[in-house]
Amino acid sequence: MAYENLENYAKSFQNILEIPPFSNEDKIIEIKETRNLIVHNNLIVNRLYLSKCKQTAIRADEKALGKPLPFDKKYAVDSLTILNGIMKDDVYDKLENKYKENTKIKAMKEVWDELFNSPVLKFDDYWEYNSQGELTGFIKDNFRDLFKNCYSHTEKILMAMIMY
Repeated sequence: MAYENLENYAKSFQNILEIPPFSNEDKIIEIKETRNLIVHNNLIVNRLYLSKCKQTAIRADEKALGKPLPFDKKYAVDSLTILNGIMKDDVYDKLENKYKENTKIKAMKEVWDELFNSPVLKFDDYWEYNSQGELTGFIKDNFRDLFKNCYSHTEKILMAMIMY
């Protein structure tokens, strides 16, 4: 998937994470295509670069075919600033905002309910946690009784993974 068209890759990434499209997507494509020219064509402009870059961000035209694409410290710093901004503003901040209500305890409860789909096996009957949502331990007597039941080997492994 990483070798696909960057727009398709970004759309898949955004769909999976359920976040809005990235800002500066045209500039990301140009940065990637400049990287490809550096790695694969000694920074010489070719038709592939011209065809993949969007008009809003392209740094060369047909006249530049066969010539080196300008690359200096300012371009490198600007590119890193753009990529850093996208990671912070378009990925990290949006994911943090979207999932800020989720806690480790909430996730563990969801896994527990999925694994032990039973009205008898309630998460709060087996686990202790504090007001910050941090797991503090388990209720030993209830766990001893739980493991006396005939759970599959896989269920016991998953339970052990939750415990740690």
